[in-house]
Formats: sequence, C-alpha cells, structure tokens
Amino acid sequence: MGRAEPECEGSAWHTGHIHIISSSPVHVATKVGYSSFLMEASYSIVYMDHIFLIHSSVEGHLGSFHSLATVAIAAINTGVQMALLFTPSVIFEVKT
Repeated sequence: MGRAEPECEGSAWHTGHIHIISSSPVHVATKVGYSSFLMEASYSIVYMDHIFLIHSSVEGHLGSFHSLATVAIAAINTGVQMALLFTPSVIFEVKT
C-alpha cells in the first residue's frame, strides 16, 4: 500500500514522500493547501488549492505512473472575485 508523510512549511502543508509497494494498482489522493495574506493594495487574500491524484501499477516488466493534478486558484480583489481552474494531465511509462 502507499504511505504518505506530510511536511509542514509555514502556512503551507504538502506531501513530501510517497512510498508505494504493491503488485496491484494503487490510488493516492493528496491535497496541498496554501493561504497567504498580501499587503498590496489590489488584493486582500489569495487562496490556492492543489489536488493530486496519483495512479501507479506494475504488471510483469511494465511499470506505469499516471498523475493528474487539479489546481484551483481564487483571488479576491476589492469587490471583484476571480477563479481559475487549471488541470494538467501527465502520464509517465517506464519499461524495464
């Protein structure tokens, strides 16, 4: 099974290490949150939310690693709200 060890840095927390030992597919969902208060005149608060979905499977001599990251960023301006959604998809395949 997978094991995640969280690390804390200031107001942000994230998963530092993921150890996967399995002969069947393993799904790991990790949430990374960051909140920051800015002193600039145009922004009052910025909030970033990262969600990572990791899929790993090993079959015979073929190992594959799939990663799907969803990043949502919201910035609150004086009376104006802006939300962005960014979803990259990365697929790695290793043959041994």
